[in-house]
Amino acid sequence: MLKSRKNKFLTTREGCGSQLEIVLKGAKNNIFSEQKAALTALDRLYEERCVSALIYVMNEFSGSDDPFKQHLAKKAREYLKRDQGQ
Repeated sequence: MLKSRKNKFLTTREGCGSQLEIVLKGAKNNIFSEQKAALTALDRLYEERCVSALIYVMNEFSGSDDPFKQHLAKKAREYLKRDQGQ
């Protein structure tokens, strides 16, 4: 189910799909280096204006029991608010 949802991001903008893959991989792991890579990839999603991918991260991880996933969702939400000028 998740694979079918990820595919639409691979076609939206070059680089967005690969960065989203890194975020999703880091969210699944408790390894510090993977989580650090996920945060860096989330920053790149913002820099590259991958709005669809940021919305996906925010929606997918909001309400999660995992504190790191909650942090990813919160950071994605902050990036989206910056783009809206709020």
